[in-house]
Amino acid sequence: MNLSTRTRGDSEADLRTQVYLPSDVKLEPLCCGWYAYPNLVAPAQLAFNLAFRFVPMLESFLRNPRVHEVASRDPNMLGGPFINVPRERLDEVRCLLDTTRDRAAGLLAFAHSYRALDEKLQVGADAACLDRFYEDLPSEISGLLEIVYDSNHYALIRLIEPLLYAGGLDYARTHSIMAHRVPDRLREMFISTPNLPAADRIEFRLSFRDPRIDLLSALKHQGVSLGAIRDMSLAAAGEEGWRKLETWLTHERPQRREPAYHGQGVRVRYFGHACVLLQTAEVSILVDPLLALERNTPETLTFDDLPDEIDYIVISHAHPDHLLPEVLLQLRRRAKQIVIPGNQKGNIVDPSLQLIMRELGYENIRVVEPLDRIPIPGGWILSLPFSGEHCGLDIGAKQAVAVSLKDRSFVLLVDSEGVDPGLYGRLAPFVPPADLLFLGMECHGAPASWSYAPMMTKPIPRAADLTRRASGANNKRAWDIIQHLPSAEVCVYAMGMEPWARYLLGLEYAPESIQMQESDAFISQCRGAGMRASRLNGSREWLFG
Repeated sequence: MNLSTRTRGDSEADLRTQVYLPSDVKLEPLCCGWYAYPNLVAPAQLAFNLAFRFVPMLESFLRNPRVHEVASRDPNMLGGPFINVPRERLDEVRCLLDTTRDRAAGLLAFAHSYRALDEKLQVGADAACLDRFYEDLPSEISGLLEIVYDSNHYALIRLIEPLLYAGGLDYARTHSIMAHRVPDRLREMFISTPNLPAADRIEFRLSFRDPRIDLLSALKHQGVSLGAIRDMSLAAAGEEGWRKLETWLTHERPQRREPAYHGQGVRVRYFGHACVLLQTAEVSILVDPLLALERNTPETLTFDDLPDEIDYIVISHAHPDHLLPEVLLQLRRRAKQIVIPGNQKGNIVDPSLQLIMRELGYENIRVVEPLDRIPIPGGWILSLPFSGEHCGLDIGAKQAVAVSLKDRSFVLLVDSEGVDPGLYGRLAPFVPPADLLFLGMECHGAPASWSYAPMMTKPIPRAADLTRRASGANNKRAWDIIQHLPSAEVCVYAMGMEPWARYLLGLEYAPESIQMQESDAFISQCRGAGMRASRLNGSREWLFG
């Protein structure tokens, strides 16, 4: 029963009553009103995205809102540089732009000063001593970077990234948590839709490290006392925010589908996209937690079906369909340890996942390098390198994963492009033949500019951009991989086919699309060779004795 349907006093018994939030209430982390993805949590990357993506988009909308309105109605333009807001809200967009310029003034100055320095280096660094470039560094960037050459005498800027979090940039003022009721399938594309104030939305002025987020998160699965959530809401969202939240609260516990596993073998649950949960009675391992937040169909596994305690959360890389702050903020008190790959330190396109996870409130963080093996009850977790999928950029923070549990072998190759099959030949001695292998085949991904243009001082030529895509394997490359890493069963996944993932990925495949044709061909080839093979969409479960 919803609390608003009955009369309630303020007795101590009432205030101790456990209440919940329904699954269609979303708790979205925001930065300056934009849905937070990894490159908005990291301060330098937030600065670049505000300065060179979002502020120009807002300015463009204010100059010609009709262009944005028309483009936003075109499915082919989904995720493009067009704001999905009706022109009647022009004044609110103008207010958002003014607020951004105020709250993020230091971030914007940092981004412009960094880019100006990079432009000077590209013109003036000639393999000679670099000291002269330090002489007139603006205060916005002074002390936060080092200017170096690579081995071919190309000048680079290396960020001292921990200092950016430790007072170097004033980024926490941009943070908030927005609560609103919206079904998964109706969520708007994250990168083109600013979150403007509305009667059906509550904005909690909380930084991402704020422990009070754990109270909001607990409302979704374990319940919170009415008095505790009221006090928190009044402090973070005011009287009006509390009144809205109170109308959503309910006494009904979420319906959960066997979140714990007590069997003798191994249970593998596929939650959709690239999210896989491996469980025995002794240990649980969750990989890349992007999943449905509500039960769209009776078969859907959702956030509610995750265990109360997760021994290991493993993150493969920092793309938002694998590292999603919205979900990770709500899991941080359930996770005993989070396992992440190391990065190329100081690289503007490769932010530290360790620092991002600290900013999201995680403490037990394990950074691994390729071939690092973590012993776990009944087996191990092995970090594997994977090539490609990052548009040819020098990005180290990425890993595939092999897991051994009770003499069963599972391999999760995420978005491995397989451009160099020799890599998998060299990995074969470390990875036993798999009982189940997952491989991403979104083989025609977004061009480099979609994710990385704000961090590029020199724009990438359009023709080159279209050749540099964030892609998984095609049929030939996928087949080459499994010649070296054989498996009894192969599953194509991470295709972005689930309707609840459309707000992040914007993907809708026609049967004739290259992704469907290539994965169909691969599945057929696997079956012809005697392997079980399928393309996953939705949820699935396997039990291994």
